[in-house]
Amino acid sequence: YEPGVVPGSAGKRIGISGTILLQDTTTPVCAMVLANGQFMFSCDGSGDYELNIPLDNNGQFKLQVYADGFAPNIQRFDEFSANNDVRMARAMECQ
Repeated sequence: YEPGVVPGSAGKRIGISGTILLQDTTTPVCAMVLANGQFMFSCDGSGDYELNIPLDNNGQFKLQVYADGFAPNIQRFDEFSANNDVRMARAMECQ
């Protein structure tokens, strides 16, 4: 995905939410989700996260996901991205 550059949206706040799950399962994963300076943990047993974040100067946000045993994933999105799937490789697969 290549995010759009929308400077007119800079500083606008948007809500993002999702669930961190083990691929192809309904098993939640405890992770730290960070987006444009706002963060939370998905460690409540459901894998859910919900953040209200400001968009950067390009009208984008950088979504970062960190989970024990997985390589970190960092991707950029814009406010028009409806579904933001982030796939993380197991740390041992990255060696």
